[in-house]
Amino acid sequence: MSTGILVLAALVVIILATVALVLWRKVWVQQADNVLKLKDLADKKEAHQAYIKDSLRVICETLLRDEMNYSEGAIRLKVLLDNWEQPDRGLHFYSAIERLHDAVAHFDTHAHRQSLTKAERRAQDVSREEIETNQGDAFKADVKALLAHLKPPIH
Repeated sequence: MSTGILVLAALVVIILATVALVLWRKVWVQQADNVLKLKDLADKKEAHQAYIKDSLRVICETLLRDEMNYSEGAIRLKVLLDNWEQPDRGLHFYSAIERLHDAVAHFDTHAHRQSLTKAERRAQDVSREEIETNQGDAFKADVKALLAHLKPPIH
């Protein structure tokens, strides 16, 4: 009988060890999967940030070539700056961009603009142009500073 109990005990230990091994294997596989998912997420985030940085550069260059009006540029830049995760970048460096954005963000665009009368559209255009004229120099200075930040000097 003691031999039977020893065999049964050994069998129970083997079964429990097998179950523990199977469960640990699942944990290891899950951990490896989590590492891959986190790496993929980090790669996607890095690619998205690179896209934002490239978009900022293109918009700045377009603005400095006078191929886009300052209002549209300010709106586009503000959205991108709000989503650009760079620890050494603070919006205080680009406060003129934010001020121009805040001054023109309320103007109608797209379908709402098309629904306005000609007189209403013209009134908004005159107001927008006046704001751009008043804030243009500071805005352009911020655009140049942002572009310089995006394109570090070549050594």
